[in-house]
Amino acid sequence: MLGIVSGVMGLFTVAEAGFADAVSRLIYANPFLPERIEAEREALAADFVREGAQWNLQPSEAAGGVGTQPNLALLRRRVDELVERAAIPGSEIGGRHAAIDAERYADLVLFALFHRYCARFDETIAGGEGAGAYRAPYYREFLVEAERFLRRPGVTLLDGCPPEALFAFFFQVRRAFVHIHRSLVGASRPLAQLRAAIWQSVFTHDMRRYRRSLFARMGEITTLITGESGTGKELVAQALARSRHLPFDVRRGLFAGYPDQLFFPLNIAALSPTLIESELFGHRRGAFTGALTDRVGWLEVCPAEGTVFLDEIGSRCRNPGETASRAPDAQLPATWGKRTASLCRTHCGGHES
Repeated sequence: MLGIVSGVMGLFTVAEAGFADAVSRLIYANPFLPERIEAEREALAADFVREGAQWNLQPSEAAGGVGTQPNLALLRRRVDELVERAAIPGSEIGGRHAAIDAERYADLVLFALFHRYCARFDETIAGGEGAGAYRAPYYREFLVEAERFLRRPGVTLLDGCPPEALFAFFFQVRRAFVHIHRSLVGASRPLAQLRAAIWQSVFTHDMRRYRRSLFARMGEITTLITGESGTGKELVAQALARSRHLPFDVRRGLFAGYPDQLFFPLNIAALSPTLIESELFGHRRGAFTGALTDRVGWLEVCPAEGTVFLDEIGSRCRNPGETASRAPDAQLPATWGKRTASLCRTHCGGHES
């Protein structure tokens, strides 16, 4: 028996339910905002360790390692205990609190599974950038654990999310954290706020909704990065590009896309104003004087999982949005088909329109 509250059978006791609710807020919180640390504090209560608690303000090498944060280690132990206990035969989700308990349990499973595979995701990220592909030979192991925890009789958890989709979501979350936190060096609060803004640009302000459906649509949305020259706009664009959702191919055992083909920078200022659209979108032979052959545009060269970075777009375009917004438009040349590449564009502070 897992818990009896005021004479009503439930999956969690009052204290466990409060802990699970705090973990749910922690899961979907922006990891670079103070609310994440507050959720950790609320979940651990008196056991919260203050020293080093503000890990999102620490240097990336000190904050990103699995098992290096005492509060995270304690959270993992407690969540693992609850999840393993709730998964034993006879511990069914039912009764008056069934819907609430199901959501609490599902969020605890999310936390447990994600952190069990963080170290392996890190190996895949590092290995993929050297080998040219993100391989995950441990997916079968993940599948067994996911089905053991998430297949409950009479209950649909996580909206019936397929295991491979959940696996791809976890990999994206970890990859985004690695590239956002480790690529942008610094420990100041303004830099933490910048990381938080990049994270929200990837996952939106509602990560629960993102996991359910938005992950498949974010490639259709362009991102505008503003700032003076030398403030790191290209670093931000790289972090965004390397944080995109990559579907997992179960048969091949690897994630879609190639690590060296996720980021395509193009300096608009270096292009002739009259040839910008031709360079970006391509052209057919005879489209204009001098067009002797078909030309593939830069946006078509970029694969579907990639991101095109249009640097200094304000320096050449009177209305930069007019040209850049054509990328996801339905009226592109037929050669584009259904391929969609994400777009990052920048304005130097003096060129904003």
